[in-house]
Amino acid sequence: MMFFRTALIAVALVASACAGGAGPSTQAPQPAQGTPAPEPAVTISFWHGQSGVLGERLNDLVSKFNASHKTQVTGTFQGMYDQLYQKIVSAIQAGSVPDMAMVSGPPQTAQYLKAKAIVPVQQFVDSRDGFSGDQLKDFVPALLDDNSLPVNGKKTLVSWPFSKSVALLYYNPDVLKAAGVSVPTTWEQLRAALKTVKEKTTATPFAWTPDVYYFFLPYLWSQGGEALTPDLSKAAFNTPEGIAALQYQVDLVLGDKTAQVTQGFDWQNPFAQGKVAFAVSTSVSRPFIEHREGPR
Repeated sequence: MMFFRTALIAVALVASACAGGAGPSTQAPQPAQGTPAPEPAVTISFWHGQSGVLGERLNDLVSKFNASHKTQVTGTFQGMYDQLYQKIVSAIQAGSVPDMAMVSGPPQTAQYLKAKAIVPVQQFVDSRDGFSGDQLKDFVPALLDDNSLPVNGKKTLVSWPFSKSVALLYYNPDVLKAAGVSVPTTWEQLRAALKTVKEKTTATPFAWTPDVYYFFLPYLWSQGGEALTPDLSKAAFNTPEGIAALQYQVDLVLGDKTAQVTQGFDWQNPFAQGKVAFAVSTSVSRPFIEHREGPR
């Protein structure tokens, strides 16, 4: 989640509403250390990309927040992540950005930061009525790290972890049982399992979504590679480890012919219907699959 640089007071109000409060206006009396700033009666615009089950849950959270706060949040679905990204870029160019918006990942956040369109949330965390060290411990360190970027040479929390996802391997236990294979725990076991599913069942062995960022990283890291150098200044995946990560996926699609290329989330319905054995996606897909009462 990002806070846009509409105006300093607007950004401060956004932080007050959503992160325990932000530093008070310079025209207002300074509160004592640890004393929350008075909550203003304002409306905050929030663009997001949550639809379906996740959209319903987000709307419930917004409603609960609005019922107990003077500050009101107006959430607006702007399409899936790609559509949301395009609308944010257009809004930045037009100078009519929302107060808050979801972002799909660090590359987009870095782009908005370079355009000086967002305010790093670090300043709100560090403000008088921000988060204490103990409160920050409630958040998974890796998620805070993923939302941090170098600002003036210093690691800075630029955006706030919101609806974070992790890559998962989904599998259909019924298809695996029919094929007589166990749940794989290594890439080589997965490749062997896919071949067996192809030979012994009519199910699609693997629903594979091409991706150069989110889903490529697990393959890269498992080979011992890294996407960037330690100082985050250069790409580091043009290595034997990076080539091995790509070659593994190429072999599944073109060599073994066990991976069916999919787009976005169009694999979810066939998976829920028991027509797909394996899929790699994020944790976001789980509620959609459960909602369809499909296999886990």
